[in-house]
Amino acid sequence: MKKWFVALAILASGCSAYREQEAIFVGYNTSNDNVVVLVNDGAETPIVANRSIQFVVQILVPNNPVNTVNGPSSIDKQVQVSIAFRNLRTGRLTSPIFCNAGAKVVTTVWYRVTVGGYDYAECNSSYGY
Repeated sequence: MKKWFVALAILASGCSAYREQEAIFVGYNTSNDNVVVLVNDGAETPIVANRSIQFVVQILVPNNPVNTVNGPSSIDKQVQVSIAFRNLRTGRLTSPIFCNAGAKVVTTVWYRVTVGGYDYAECNSSYGY
């Protein structure tokens, strides 16, 4: 009986509509406070004040549907991810934004603060460096 469940689990994992993929991010913190960047409300990466960092996040990418044109490109497998920053000194969280991420693109994210103290996130995706 135990072998049956193991075989079923292996079969089910191979038929998943999604697969994990590494997405490369470059984060810039243009403020004087340390921040944490949150990707898809899960992965947290700290960025110290006035610095940048490169990091990798595991994202779920849908497999191409059969006989349809829906779904991500078979070349770059880009998907949209949610990005937000949390200021570690004030505890404030920026409004989340959506950015493209994938295995063959580099997603660049910025934490910015205006002269008036308003903090926000920006992003851009490009192929390679």
